[in-house]
Amino acid sequence: MRSDGTKRPLAYILAIMVAVLLTASGIWIIMAGGSADPSDEFLTEFDELRSKELYAHSSWGLMVLDPESNTTLVDIRSGEMFVPGSTTKLFTSAAIMMALGADHRFVTPVYATSMDENGVAGNVVLVASGDPNMGGRALENGGINYTDEDHSYALIQGGCILVSEDPLAGIDSLARQIYESGVRAVGDVVIDDSIFETVEMEEFVISPTIINDNLLDIMVRPGAVDGGANITVRPATDFFTIRNEVVTSDATDITITASGRDITVRGQIAEGSGQVNLTHTVREPAAFARALLIESLERHEIDVGSDAMGENPRSLIPSGYESAVKLAEIRSAPLSEEVKLTLKVSHNLHAETYLSLMAASRGGSNSYEGMVVEREMLERLGIDLSAMCLSDGMGGATEDRFTPSAAIQLLKAMMEKEEFEQFFGSLPVLGVDGSLAHSAADGSPAIGKVHAKTGTRAVYNVLGDTGMAQTKALAGYIDAASGKRVVFALFVNNVMVNDFDDIMALGNDVALVTDMIYRHF
Repeated sequence: MRSDGTKRPLAYILAIMVAVLLTASGIWIIMAGGSADPSDEFLTEFDELRSKELYAHSSWGLMVLDPESNTTLVDIRSGEMFVPGSTTKLFTSAAIMMALGADHRFVTPVYATSMDENGVAGNVVLVASGDPNMGGRALENGGINYTDEDHSYALIQGGCILVSEDPLAGIDSLARQIYESGVRAVGDVVIDDSIFETVEMEEFVISPTIINDNLLDIMVRPGAVDGGANITVRPATDFFTIRNEVVTSDATDITITASGRDITVRGQIAEGSGQVNLTHTVREPAAFARALLIESLERHEIDVGSDAMGENPRSLIPSGYESAVKLAEIRSAPLSEEVKLTLKVSHNLHAETYLSLMAASRGGSNSYEGMVVEREMLERLGIDLSAMCLSDGMGGATEDRFTPSAAIQLLKAMMEKEEFEQFFGSLPVLGVDGSLAHSAADGSPAIGKVHAKTGTRAVYNVLGDTGMAQTKALAGYIDAASGKRVVFALFVNNVMVNDFDDIMALGNDVALVTDMIYRHF
């Protein structure tokens, strides 16, 4: 009997019987237990959800595991590969925590190539460590701050919520320490970014120097009606020139274009609306870091004998620092806090940087070498690498694929590692924070009980003049109503969507599945 009291058709019963026989193929696994079998009840609800017209041409994969008994509770095509989106970050984050250690801290020092008794230094060199935050999100309790609508997605979301911490906190700390060391004048300022390669990508630049996520926050506020709008930027710097062509009107529609360091903000913002926070990607990370450091040194009354707006003079990078004078350093929060930021907000730049950081930990210099380290870490965890195809750390490569069962293997293996508490605490929580903050239905009993990583990848369908969500995915842990902690991996691929709201609605359906798992297992 169905939960609504109607009888199941014979064809359905036969299909279930066949499915049990196909266990070895990985198509379905339905646990025995008679008419009250929770798997049976779950599938009734799940089939109803995926029978929506929206999913007429979509593919679903799902695996639910009881890790304590190692019993598979539900298996729907778990052996087939799916587009994973940002659930890929689960593997990247687990790998870097194992490779570097959850307590690893990035140390960024500053040296003077020479120093005289009058406080005149030669060249000042900041040796970049690849620290993804450089003190910019640091909390007093030693953590790293984040918001549920991170500025790394501002252009996609049409805005964001900025953290309150000063993105220049780390740079200003270095300048202050340099002043306190007695320096009053320096020749040139150099960023030593040789720890790993700088690589330009479409979305961002992978670089050993990352300040404010290498984004310029552009904050637009309405002025008087039919008048101009007000624009401020963060971090405050003369590195960029801003042209303000935004007017105050009855609607909000703002675009940002750039030619080199010249940025034009144009459009309109609605009268009486709140501040709109947008961003511009920094394409010269080393030169940007150098300019910010020079500007900070000058604010700290240190004379700098070079142009802050110039290029980074890499030819001045020393071959070593044995004879140099160490002036200052900043230390990052533990790596576990950085991973929390990355997984909570699904930070693409940080996840992609993890590959280069893993490479650098072995003396390498690029993401390919980092992927070799990741492969070693995943092999240690017992992951079936034949069930995976990855070319990046963030889940954005077109060839990225893995099976639900591979995700389950990772999640279960991490439960047995000493890093599990930090790993578990890094995941978004349904209805509470991160990329799952707004996904739960009102009154869902699963709110606060689902700790999982989201994944989304959408493309433009030229033929249909619409969008297609190549994937909406979710994988993690559910503290179910039964008292069990179950592990799950869910993927739906190839869903036609019209806009960002449709993608959010798709995410809500995925969250509904976790509600079903919570109630039935």
